[in-house]
Amino acid sequence: MRYFIKMYRSTIRRSFPLSMLLSIILILCVVSFYYLILGTKCSVLAVVLALLIPFIIHFIMVLFAVMITKKEYDFAVRINAETQNGGISAQTVKELEEHLNNMKPGSIKIPFLNKSVIRIAAYYQNIAEYNKEMDILDKFSKTTLEKPNSTDTDIMEYYGYRIIACSYLNETDKLESYYNDAMKFFEGNTEKNDSMNIIINSSKINRAIANGDIDEAETLIAPMFESDDNSRVAYAYIFMARCAAKRGDKQKVCEYFDKAAELNDKGMDEDALKLRKEYILDRMN
Repeated sequence: MRYFIKMYRSTIRRSFPLSMLLSIILILCVVSFYYLILGTKCSVLAVVLALLIPFIIHFIMVLFAVMITKKEYDFAVRINAETQNGGISAQTVKELEEHLNNMKPGSIKIPFLNKSVIRIAAYYQNIAEYNKEMDILDKFSKTTLEKPNSTDTDIMEYYGYRIIACSYLNETDKLESYYNDAMKFFEGNTEKNDSMNIIINSSKINRAIANGDIDEAETLIAPMFESDDNSRVAYAYIFMARCAAKRGDKQKVCEYFDKAAELNDKGMDEDALKLRKEYILDRMN
């Protein structure tokens, strides 16, 4: 019941101007009908019915819309649950992509669907499928960047995932473009938060690594080792592994990934670490 109330309120907010216009038209039509057919004797009844009928019709329309969005709601529940447990599964990604592919990108106006695009990108990043990560962001990029469908943090995540993928793919021109856009958005945002600061720092590191500025990258990485968050330290070791790869030191790459595996407790499971390690080593050959 709480779900239906929540969705009803949400739909009311989005459709209020249109519903008010329709209600006024219906009121005028019903009043005119009763006045012409029954005369002034039933004018009070006409007014009462004229007031009730539009709201009844509107309630039915909203209830129908809520039922249509039930599938999207079920997706949201599943995605949220899986995200809290370490990330969405391959099956959920497959179903969600099928669902998104049946929609025109410009028609996706539901906030959690935009968030889901980001989650799919994160999934492909974790399994080192950077081209697929870019493809999903390419397909839905316009909608992902629209407000109010996406929060400021969502938009920063979008840029963050773009920059990471470009860095691994060594697409430095694209990376520079996304990096500049991200910095403009970040600097112009008055409501900065910790997540956005982490994304910006990560973007700077990825940019430095992609451009071969390894000393600069290591300088930016160093403060991450002072974090109390094990996952942050684990990511620092992954960055160091990438720096070692740029220097051609395979042994160091493996050592850094081993340290990351020991510390990592959230965000990237053992298989994801292995896939990323293999990707980096393959690119060195």
